[in-house]
Amino acid sequence: MLNSATPSEWARWLVRGAYHLHVHVEPDVMRRRVTDLQLARRCQDVGLAGFALKSHYVPTAERAAVLNEALSEEIGHGEVRVLGALTLNASVGGLNPIAVEIAAREGARILWMPTLDAANHRAKHADLPPDATPPMWLALQRDLADALRAAGFTDEEITTMIVSNSRLLAGPDQGDAGQRDGGQPDPGQQDAGQPDPGQPGDAA
Repeated sequence: MLNSATPSEWARWLVRGAYHLHVHVEPDVMRRRVTDLQLARRCQDVGLAGFALKSHYVPTAERAAVLNEALSEEIGHGEVRVLGALTLNASVGGLNPIAVEIAAREGARILWMPTLDAANHRAKHADLPPDATPPMWLALQRDLADALRAAGFTDEEITTMIVSNSRLLAGPDQGDAGQRDGGQPDPGQQDAGQPDPGQPGDAA
């Protein structure tokens, strides 16, 4: 059992030259502990090669490129590298091949499938007890819904937008994607071994 919050020298040796591939930093739409520049300096201090900028809402390849230029002047070229990424949530159009193409051309190195806007993630929204404090991402999504109401959208219109995004993000095996014209089910989805297309999948 760990009895210290301070990493041992052996632990530091194990990660020397490694990349941290899943980190959220400032600036972001929710508060984070450290800025991307501060984290880069910390990587230099402990011997990490770099990290990937992950955002649930925006592409980060352009930001990574600017940061790498600043780091080359401050730390030295190639000492610490920052990687750009893209997460396929609703803010970039969900499973959007154009967004992927643009991110790749800008130098993104990591692509994440939907996180906060995945169908199974949305299905868990109703699982919180009434008095529970929602996690940051859920509080933000509720704030966005409140902003839409303040802008004049009705609850029905907001629900329609959310459901439309959920179906897009769920893929062809979810929602109404298995229905042909006239409401007839797609015969290819009638095999006994196929999951119910109306049920969200398990988290991967």
